Amino acid sequence: MRKKSSYFNPTVVRTIGILLFIATFAAQGKVAKMITGGTLPPQASGGINGIVSQIQVLISVAMVVMIPKKGIYTSIVMCIVNSVYILIFGVIVSHNPGAAPGVVSPLINLVVCTLIHYYSMKSIKAQEELEMQNEDLIDTNDIISKEGERLSRIVYNDKLTGLFNKEMFAIKIDELLKNEDKTPFTVVYLNINEYDEVVKTSNKENGDMILTTFAYRLHNFCGNSGISARISDATFAMIITGQRSRESVTSYISDLTAEVCEPIALGDSLKEISVSSGVTHFPRDGKTAEDLMANANSAVQYAVQKNMSSPYFFS
Repeated sequence: MRKKSSYFNPTVVRTIGILLFIATFAAQGKVAKMITGGTLPPQASGGINGIVSQIQVLISVAMVVMIPKKGIYTSIVMCIVNSVYILIFGVIVSHNPGAAPGVVSPLINLVVCTLIHYYSMKSIKAQEELEMQNEDLIDTNDIISKEGERLSRIVYNDKLTGLFNKEMFAIKIDELLKNEDKTPFTVVYLNINEYDEVVKTSNKENGDMILTTFAYRLHNFCGNSGISARISDATFAMIITGQRSRESVTSYISDLTAEVCEPIALGDSLKEISVSSGVTHFPRDGKTAEDLMANANSAVQYAVQKNMSSPYFFS
C-alpha cells in the first residue's frame, strides 16, 4: 500500500493559509489607511510591507511543502490576489508609488513556490516509484517463496499421501545424527499387508484409499512434531525418539497399530487391514541414515515373509 504524499490534512492547511493571508491583507490595508490618514509617513510602508511580504512567502512555501499536490493552487491564487491587492490599494488608492515593488514581491513568491512544487513533485514521484518497486519486490518474493514451498513439497513429499518421501526421511535421520548429544532413536518400518491383494482383486483407487487413510492416521498418531514418511508402495516409516527398551517400543507400536489399523471404508464395505513392522535402533543397528533404513527395510521384509504380528527387531 502506498504512503500518502502528505501527512497533513489539505483542507485544514489551506483554510489556515487563507486565513493568515487575509490577516496579512488586513495588515497591509491598515498600513495604507494609516499612511493616507497621516498617522504614518509614506516611507514607513516599505518596511512594514516588506515584513508582511516575508510572512506571506513563509505561508505560501509552508503550504506547498505541507500539501505538495494541492497547496500550489491555493498559493498561486493568493499570490495573484495579493499582487493585485497591493497594486490597487497600496499604490493606486493610497497614492503611494513607493509601494510598487510590493506588486512584484508576490509574483516572485509565485515563482519560488512553483519551483518548490516542481521539485517536490519530482521527489514524490521518485518515492512512489520506489515504493511501487518495493511492493513488486515483496510480491515477487512471496511468489518465489510459495513456489519454493511448492517445489519443496514436490521434491520431499509423497504426492499421494502428503507425508515425507524416502529422500526426506533420510534427511530427517541425518539431522538427528548431527545432534551433538547423539540422542538414541528408533526407526520403524510399517508395511500394509493387504495392499497388494486389494489392488489385484479390486482396483488401484481402493488401494490409494487405503494408503491415504493409513497415512492420515499415522500422521495424526505421530503428531505435528513427529516424523513419518511413505517409503514405497505400501511401506511407511516413522521415528521414535529417545532411549527405549524393546518392551517400550513394542508397546508403542501396539498402540499405533490399534489406531491406524481400524477398518477402512471401501465403497459400501469395510476392509480390515494389518501391518508388519521392522525395527532398527541408533546406534546399535547403524550409524548412518542409509544403514538404519536398509536394516529397517530388511527387518520389515522378514516380518512380512514370516507373517509376524509383532515387531521384528533387526538385532
